[in-house]
Amino acid sequence: YFPENLGDYSKEQGERFHQDIQEMEHRYQVRWDVNMKAEFC
Repeated sequence: YFPENLGDYSKEQGERFHQDIQEMEHRYQVRWDVNMKAEFC
């Protein structure tokens, strides 16, 4: 048995998961840039 709105729920969860991934990638990228600059200075 599946609720009728299961598709909507999973779509919303997927979008939220994707946003979390993008945010983590952004944070990691910023941290990586700071570390690289620290090494090159």
